[in-house]
Amino acid sequence: MSRDLPTTVPPGPTPAQPWNRQRLRSNNEWLLLERLRLGGPSSRAQLARDTGLSKPTVSAALAALEQAGLAREAGRFVPERGRTAVLYEPDPLAGHVLGVDIGRARLRVAVADLAGDIVARRDVPNKGRTANAVADAVVAAARETTAEAGVAAADIVHAVIATPGVWDEERRGVRYATSLPG
Repeated sequence: MSRDLPTTVPPGPTPAQPWNRQRLRSNNEWLLLERLRLGGPSSRAQLARDTGLSKPTVSAALAALEQAGLAREAGRFVPERGRTAVLYEPDPLAGHVLGVDIGRARLRVAVADLAGDIVARRDVPNKGRTANAVADAVVAAARETTAEAGVAAADIVHAVIATPGVWDEERRGVRYATSLPG
């Protein structure tokens, strides 16, 4: 049994598309950035082979990543035969991350670039005896570490804090962290 499909779109609202061109572009850019981050410097042709994207799509996505400051040229590959290829890599200076580990006896804070290289690190005693004192000590250590790294707060693109216990969203605090004050 065959069904006749309409040849025109019926009047009225149309269902939302599950995709759009901008989302496809950003997915392609993310895919290439992850491939560069995990696989090291690569040429456009190698990225096209590895991802299954077309060469023009790879070129457009790399251009957008370069313009955004997320990728950069990493040199050239000169094969015995064929064309010289430009190699691309993620730009580690595109931003920095901040990691904080709160322990009963110590506070550990580190700033790393986007390649994962630690730029500055502090390991200081945790002298806080109240929750507010611990929070103040964390903020002070984070400020000192970012200053040591030569990084402005606006250059921190992601921060993570580790602590014993379980975060309680309702109470906006940590529970079951018996080794920490407050």
